[in-house]
Amino acid sequence: MGVSRSADFVIEDGILKKYIGSGEDVAIPQGVTEIGPRAFGFCTALTDVTIPGSVKRIGNEAFFCCEALRSATVEAGVEEIGDGTFWNCKNLLSASLPQSVVRIGEKAFCDCWKLSQIALPDRVTRIERMTFINCWEMKAATLPESLEAIDDEAFRFCYNLGRARIPAGVTRIGRGAFAHCLGLSRVDLPARLAQIDAEAFFGCEKLRDVAIPERVTKLGRGAFGSCMGLTTTTITDAVVDFSVFSGCRNLDAFVVSPASRRYRAIDGVVFSWDGKRLIAYPPGRSRERYDIPATASAVGDNAFVGAPVKLVFVHGGVESFSETAAMSSAEGEPYVATGNAAFISRIGKPIYLGSPEDLSNRNKRRATQGFLFALEAGMPEIEPWTEAYVSFLRREYGIWEKRAWRDETLLKLAMDRRMLRVETARNMQRKYSAAGREEMALRLSDYIASAEE
Repeated sequence: MGVSRSADFVIEDGILKKYIGSGEDVAIPQGVTEIGPRAFGFCTALTDVTIPGSVKRIGNEAFFCCEALRSATVEAGVEEIGDGTFWNCKNLLSASLPQSVVRIGEKAFCDCWKLSQIALPDRVTRIERMTFINCWEMKAATLPESLEAIDDEAFRFCYNLGRARIPAGVTRIGRGAFAHCLGLSRVDLPARLAQIDAEAFFGCEKLRDVAIPERVTKLGRGAFGSCMGLTTTTITDAVVDFSVFSGCRNLDAFVVSPASRRYRAIDGVVFSWDGKRLIAYPPGRSRERYDIPATASAVGDNAFVGAPVKLVFVHGGVESFSETAAMSSAEGEPYVATGNAAFISRIGKPIYLGSPEDLSNRNKRRATQGFLFALEAGMPEIEPWTEAYVSFLRREYGIWEKRAWRDETLLKLAMDRRMLRVETARNMQRKYSAAGREEMALRLSDYIASAEE
């Protein structure tokens, strides 16, 4: 074995084992064929390095934590950049990569905070796991046509990346690959793309429009979750779980691809192809009320997940309504209004538009919560049974009086409808008086006096 030691390098059989110098600008000697693992690790004085074409492979974490490194020039001939090669080079501004490079290892540029752009060589076929994670300042990444896959978290937390053009040959985008790319406003997905894994674009707040390719057969949970700027998206048959769009607070309408044989859109809401089953309501459509179309006879699981709609009106022809349909990750869950007394026992938060006498005591309580909402919202459908509910409320005061303590609008409504017990009114009068709310305290005093006459 041949070992050579100079003032700056330890080289063994062509492998640079260790840099022992203290220079800022370093040119690696010609004839070196490989740079060993952590050969320059923690060289805190190193600012610029040139790697000659005689080097075929740069070893794992070769420049790990070289925090002063600003520039890395890799000459033609280098074929492999190992795992974590420039990991935690926080001040690296530029890295030029030759066309001879065929592999860039995982975490190769992890935590290179100041790296603003990168152009990947034409022979690279995949961007490996976490290759550019936490490259906060990266504004542009040129991806080669040879690329076939972008692995998990490859560009996660690249806050300033503005656009991602995914080459035509890419078939998979990994979990969290572009998650939290806050500046990403446009992504061009290729027609051959078959798989978008969970949270691939999660938290891309400026992303406005996404067209999911027809060939995508797997779309992971939350793939486009919390994309606040997303206003519309084209749905293909690949979308099975609509939680992929959870938290998209401005997604006002779904568009269904004309090629779909599973879905159709009716006023921006996704239904089964025959229009009989409601599948997904847009999570960003903020309306007081949504009336299920007369053509629909069923509402599927999580149909209103994350939706800010306050009231869902179910016509008498709906025969099936999933127990999870009205669950919501948004603030509050939508109320469900129906005229079917048997229907009410299967859903969690209903407004039953009928006589409370048709219900069990348990369901009366549940329906009454919805009645109070309907009363506040001024729904005309509730009027024929208002007196019956008021009578029930006077007996079962605990259901709504707790809400009246927190909700001044409801308190006023309760006084107008003379549903407030005198004892409760006295307690509330003391509360408002102590808080200096003389107008409400006086109104409660008048209510008490009138009730005691």
